[in-house]
Amino acid sequence: MSSANSSAGLDLITGYLECIAESDRDPDVQGYAVRLSTFIANVCLAILVTWSAEDVQESVYVILIQVYTIMLATFISLWRQKLSIADAHFALSLTISPLSIYFIYSTTRWMLNKSSNLYSRLGKSSRMIAFLTVVMVVQWIVLDIIIYAAPDHVFKGQRCTSASFVGWLFYRIFKTTVSLNFSFIFIPVFPFMYILYSIRHIMDIIREHRRHQKKVKKWRLFRFVQVPWAFMRSWTLSNWIVVTYSHRWMIFLLVLIAYLTWAGGVGVWIPDFTVYWNNVVVILHEDDGSPAPPPNNAHDDFDPFSFGQPQ
Repeated sequence: MSSANSSAGLDLITGYLECIAESDRDPDVQGYAVRLSTFIANVCLAILVTWSAEDVQESVYVILIQVYTIMLATFISLWRQKLSIADAHFALSLTISPLSIYFIYSTTRWMLNKSSNLYSRLGKSSRMIAFLTVVMVVQWIVLDIIIYAAPDHVFKGQRCTSASFVGWLFYRIFKTTVSLNFSFIFIPVFPFMYILYSIRHIMDIIREHRRHQKKVKKWRLFRFVQVPWAFMRSWTLSNWIVVTYSHRWMIFLLVLIAYLTWAGGVGVWIPDFTVYWNNVVVILHEDDGSPAPPPNNAHDDFDPFSFGQPQ
């Protein structure tokens, strides 16, 4: 009885991850060539957006077209019930790139009438790009809701229903661990160097903090709320400005961490997802005594740089 309860508890924890691992995968969505080309294009366009001295509308539109193409194909397949839950998850992972997040950050600042380095170079395209960025976020939210709200109604041939909180949490922990496969080496470096530089430039930070405090408009009411909030906000902002302006390589390190994490999330170093996820299922069943699929090996004719992979 205890063995059965233990097995049921394990299934509750690993069930959702196992469902995704055993789900069908469209090679035109998760093929290695698709993943690698998307990653390389995103990195190259990020370089253009960052260092180009001219207008960057074309580069921004390329990224947005890339995202909209993937999301449109995803929703069409979803409507025709030809989309697997693994492909739905991967569509989000592939489109939520560091550059897309930067667009959201810049759009938010632009909508709040704050300075934005990106929007200062967009010219007359600002409104259209802001609109497309907002719609992009809405698409992500809608797809994420569909994934967790009705997986047994809209996805083809699924073996699982709605995820439990424990199952969802285990899946997110697993995905996060995989995503940090390379970037975890650099992650501790950033806060260590940030603290070190903050101590080194403490007097500059104090002067910058005083400058920001002078710009704060005092509230007539609820001053006891504003004072600590304004102090912490100004101090954090002053710290960031002084450190990053004095040591530009910190921004590069942060971007490097973001892209390495994204590369881990989309599996840039995994040529064949079928073999990888099959091995995940084998590991999940390694100690529970239940039958598991035998270890899979790559097809003899497997071509990682072909969009149409053998089934």
